[in-house]
Amino acid sequence: MERSRGVYRAADVSPVWNYFCMDRTWRDELKAAFGEGQPGIADGIAERFTVGIGNVKMKEGSSFTPSRTGVTVVVGGNNSGKSTLLREIRQELTGKGYASPGNITQSVQSLETLVEGKPEDMIAWVAGRADIVHGNYGLVIRLREGDEVDPIRLMRSFHSGDHPLGVIESKVIYASDGENRFRAIHEAEQYDPHRSRPSEPIQYLQGDVELREDISRIFQKVFGHPLELDPLNYRLNLRIGRIDMETPKLDYIPPEYRDAMAALPPVSMQGDGVKSFMGQVLPVVTGAFPIVLLDEPEAFLHPPQARALGEYLGSFAGTTGAQVIAATHDKNFLAGLLETDTDVSVVRLTRESGCPRVSQLDSSQLRDVWNDPIVKYSNVLDGLFHQVVVLAEAETDCGFFRAVLDTIDANDCFPKSDILFIPTGGKSAMSKVARTLRAASVPVIAVADIDILNDKAIISSLVESLGSNWSDSMDKELGIVSADVNSRSLNSVTVGDVLKMLGEAFGDRSADDFDAGVKKEFNRYLRTKDSYWKTVKMSGINAFQGEQYSRVRRLIDSLLEAGVVVVQAGELEQLAPAVEERKGPRWLSSALEQGAHKEEPAQRHVARILEASKNALGRSTAQREVPADQPKANI
Repeated sequence: MERSRGVYRAADVSPVWNYFCMDRTWRDELKAAFGEGQPGIADGIAERFTVGIGNVKMKEGSSFTPSRTGVTVVVGGNNSGKSTLLREIRQELTGKGYASPGNITQSVQSLETLVEGKPEDMIAWVAGRADIVHGNYGLVIRLREGDEVDPIRLMRSFHSGDHPLGVIESKVIYASDGENRFRAIHEAEQYDPHRSRPSEPIQYLQGDVELREDISRIFQKVFGHPLELDPLNYRLNLRIGRIDMETPKLDYIPPEYRDAMAALPPVSMQGDGVKSFMGQVLPVVTGAFPIVLLDEPEAFLHPPQARALGEYLGSFAGTTGAQVIAATHDKNFLAGLLETDTDVSVVRLTRESGCPRVSQLDSSQLRDVWNDPIVKYSNVLDGLFHQVVVLAEAETDCGFFRAVLDTIDANDCFPKSDILFIPTGGKSAMSKVARTLRAASVPVIAVADIDILNDKAIISSLVESLGSNWSDSMDKELGIVSADVNSRSLNSVTVGDVLKMLGEAFGDRSADDFDAGVKKEFNRYLRTKDSYWKTVKMSGINAFQGEQYSRVRRLIDSLLEAGVVVVQAGELEQLAPAVEERKGPRWLSSALEQGAHKEEPAQRHVARILEASKNALGRSTAQREVPADQPKANI
């Protein structure tokens, strides 16, 4: 039987099971039963019928469009409405009340159903996936045992637009959640290809050696063992392992072969992780369904398995043309998807009260960030699952800020666990990461050393990427400050300047011993450099005097409002000046051992980070509360 990954050709090769006429095809039977009243009912072409999900409009006014052939990942915090969204998508597709009593959706306003082809094409498509049999009251299409439909009713529902997919839902949609995902791997009866069609994913393995090898290869790569399809006893069962015996002929199966097969453990009797993984891979790999809805696909899986699941679902969604929508909390699953060539978009749900709002990060935006090595191997994707993201220059910065945050009583703020610190490998990458996360409506701020003021292009781009405007006043203040710094060098610094800097740094340490560490710290302030920015980075705002000091303070306060938190002490290490090591992990461990994260400079700085985080969250909420008929911020 000719087959193309889940599509069994509904050509004149498979007769309807009819006791009186076993050589007639389903086309013959349809024409004989309905031909005069329904001309063309049996002349459809299955390949012309396609079905998918188009634009989904939410009740609060936002919308998203799932990837047509690929994977759309739905993310959001607890109680944001991810599972409800999947149920309501299914309801809107089929016209059935899965979401709530009375068929009233909680969040989805409308859904565009993409159906192509003629009614007779749909009949041909269904005939390639179902059985056409003689029932008690005439010819019917048997979708599953106990699920039969009159072909004329099916055509009429197509003409009327009255949810035709609701009639054939069992062949169109595979919906998996924590309760039913194990069903796909349970044993099933064998089917006779001359009498019937596959109705369960495991049945698609029966007549396709290549497909069985695909499934076995996936299982071996993830779990370390191959798979065997057990067809004995007229039932199909997936078992773990291989039989080191030649496959016997059908007319005689030796007892030792039966014993060897029975000794292999069935997949359906394994742990929840194995069953969950295979219960989601099998329906997509077989291509049995054009629409696949997965709720928390990472449930029961270890992180490497969740990543592998994403890789295989992404690969085969592209191969089979399936449209997959998955609601997840897991970065590993998303990372696995991004390792494939298929289209992957992210839809993020946010809800303060009432109906949730969606923001979509399309495939090109996501790929652009994922292809940046610094970003790819950081925890940027985790930002999709947090309330606020704080961008920092390096991993050391993130670790220190997190340690400080743990010591602060932030009960008046959102939970501290909802703040994520992400290293960007320097200032220049911050804008790209910020734009990407904000496209998914993630509130973002950035923390940078004071020398970010030395590059107008970087600082202005960062402000814009955070959703604020680079104002004329910012531009003016930065221009004056930069011109002043760039015009100065250490050669023109007076003794008074040096004494002031030393006084700011060591004024409260006058009784300390002048040991090697303090001497080394003194020398850092006395080095001669061509640029005065080195002094600014070591001394922070104290490197400025008079009017320039006031200008820098105004500029830093404006940047804070825009979401950029400048280290006023100069650089991170100046928040722990007594630490001898000056860079890297050794600095961080020493700073924490000496309790620098509990001291006032660090506490004051992280308090500003919290202030900026609350501002960013407030701006994001304000944008979400713009009425549906009003223009929204373009992000």
